[in-house]
Amino acid sequence: MAEYQDHAIYPGAELFLIHEFMQTQDISARQWLLGVGLTEAQVFDPDTRVSLRQFDIIYRNIYRLAPQQDLGLTFGAALNLSRWGMLSGALLTSRTLGQALATANEMRSLVRSRFNLATNVVGELCHIEVSTHDAQEFPLSLRFAYEVLAASLQTQIRDLLSEDIHFEAVDFAFPTPTYADQYRLLLQCPVHFSAPKTRLTIKLDTLKRPLPLANPVARKQVLHVCRIEAERLARVLQGDIVWQVRELFARYDDTRVTLEQAAQALKVSARTLRRKLELANHSFKCLQEEHSLQLALRLLQQGDLTVNDIAMRCGYQDIASFRAAFKRWTGMLPTQHRASYLSISADQM
Repeated sequence: MAEYQDHAIYPGAELFLIHEFMQTQDISARQWLLGVGLTEAQVFDPDTRVSLRQFDIIYRNIYRLAPQQDLGLTFGAALNLSRWGMLSGALLTSRTLGQALATANEMRSLVRSRFNLATNVVGELCHIEVSTHDAQEFPLSLRFAYEVLAASLQTQIRDLLSEDIHFEAVDFAFPTPTYADQYRLLLQCPVHFSAPKTRLTIKLDTLKRPLPLANPVARKQVLHVCRIEAERLARVLQGDIVWQVRELFARYDDTRVTLEQAAQALKVSARTLRRKLELANHSFKCLQEEHSLQLALRLLQQGDLTVNDIAMRCGYQDIASFRAAFKRWTGMLPTQHRASYLSISADQM
């Protein structure tokens, strides 16, 4: 996955929570976004996507700017359920807490998980055993990552149940830190260190608790969107170059992206990009024309640009070439499509 750490593929809902937390520390967005390439305005933009490396830089900035001992715990507690954007809706509308947590595990690609979570039921207790992927790198120490995981998961369980719920016990597979009392104060349960493995223990009855906002219809609707998003991420992470190029076009929406610009954005040479597309039985030119068609259709429907202006926006140097390409795509001229669309719209009014 390291090859794709620089691709901005993850939704940025968490940025707002980070912004709110850093404000409590009197630290400006300009400071914690240093070196990331994002602006404060993008923190509030629902279309912002962030790469894994950008998130790692942000976490390092947070640690550098607010170096309190228990930062992992306090920061994790500030990451409420809205951290996961659209997935939050699927969790909130689940039937039970257990179903919600199982859904989060199913959609783990959407939550950027660097952990493996496995459940082990013993009597009336459920142990959530936490381990890391082999050779997995963390932006900071593994202890910090475990702190964020435990504190944020407790906050999100409280959000789901709308109650002040605590784990029965938490075990950490690292030595006792000097601020161990802060763990017990924030998690409000027995906390053990130097354990054989890291695990979070919760009552089985708690997992069976119905959620107050359970709604099977809404859950199906939002899960459908989440699965599409998970598929998008899987394709990118598996190296689907066609999907990556289409994603790039979508990000630059009303701008015609050249082969060189696309290659630079995807961190490969233009020659490599062309070769990868050929291996996938596609060409950059065809994908570019496909995007231009979608852009042209939308601009023609808006009605506030001339056909010549639209041709220029879509990357054509002359109107004749644009007309020929559009007719090849749609079977009609641009003016005919616009007239047909406006006629249909008028009939619907």
